[in-house]
Amino acid sequence: MPRVVFVSNYFNHHQASFSDAMFNMPDVEYYFIETTVMSDSRKKLGYGIDEKPKYVLSAYESEKTRSYCADLIDKADFVIIGSADDKWLENRHKQGKFVFRYNERFYKNGVPKWKIPLIYVRNYCKFGRFKNEYLLCASAFAAADAALTRTYLGKTYKWGYFPETKLYDLKKLFDKKSRNDKVSILWCGRLIGWKHPDVTIQLAEKLKKNHIDFSLNIIGCGAMENELQSMIQQKDLSDKVKMLGSMKPDEVREYMERSDVFLFTSDFREGWGAVLNESMNSGCAVVASHAIGSVPFLIENWRNGIVYQNGNLEQLYNIVEKLIKSPDLRQQIGRNAYKSMTELWNASIAAERLMVLYNDLRKKSFCDQFETGPCSRAEIIKNGWFRG
Repeated sequence: MPRVVFVSNYFNHHQASFSDAMFNMPDVEYYFIETTVMSDSRKKLGYGIDEKPKYVLSAYESEKTRSYCADLIDKADFVIIGSADDKWLENRHKQGKFVFRYNERFYKNGVPKWKIPLIYVRNYCKFGRFKNEYLLCASAFAAADAALTRTYLGKTYKWGYFPETKLYDLKKLFDKKSRNDKVSILWCGRLIGWKHPDVTIQLAEKLKKNHIDFSLNIIGCGAMENELQSMIQQKDLSDKVKMLGSMKPDEVREYMERSDVFLFTSDFREGWGAVLNESMNSGCAVVASHAIGSVPFLIENWRNGIVYQNGNLEQLYNIVEKLIKSPDLRQQIGRNAYKSMTELWNASIAAERLMVLYNDLRKKSFCDQFETGPCSRAEIIKNGWFRG
């Protein structure tokens, strides 16, 4: 029975569904090792889990627990490492044992060309010299970032975040959305600069100016909260835009289930963005910036979601206007989005495919069994990939 160990900073709802799927596989011994205490700020954002599953081990609890966790990592058939210190891998690397590095993009803020030789040396020492280490790309841009320093060439596979995938009666789900007296638009996230919640208010201003009926809900808290409240007042949008504050994940999902359109406006600093999985699973017609790490993997443009050029307000407006005026299009995109999550991009599929990927890589150093979705090959996608 293969032993699989996932090592990361702390266990949260983003890893729970995948971990449950791995733990419940009949022929796998699975552990999740968390290495640090979750901060209070993360807990306030809904990342905390009151009762952790029995497969979760907290290495920080005691020296005895830490030693036990280190032994599990050393003896595992393979290890998935996320946000954790590479010191946990020292013994595995010395023995040439198998590692999957689970990573968003490496250079969210870009990298000056003059730094590339220095980063190459650092990355060769940290990743590149290990034959049995492969990259699970939790961003469509991770393979391109790694290739800048000739790292993980030919060793990159599509991955992501796998929040809970809910199964709905689609008639009931879309009946719920149809009860809105006007098209309901939702934005959700931390109210910070690189997520650009202000873009939604600029969009709302333009929609109202052109006499298009809608409602916009903004869920979240953060540094921009007062600025956004002021924008709503100054632009006379209080009748159209509501700021609802922070909510628990289950409450957010309830709003997604009732919403027609979901806006995702982040720039290239958004590593993955699990709200995309969740809103697609909830049958929303998603309109998302091309800069978000999950977008090139999850969205087939105008089929299960719509992509706009990051920062292009006019393009965003034209898309949303069309969706507001086209209920059949909204529903078709929402249904296709739901299908993408329930049939392909979910924790159960990811867990099954990861075991196939591991076995193929162990035997022949490559895997080409999957054309798309989790564990298919991650091609090099650069920032300028979208020309819509």
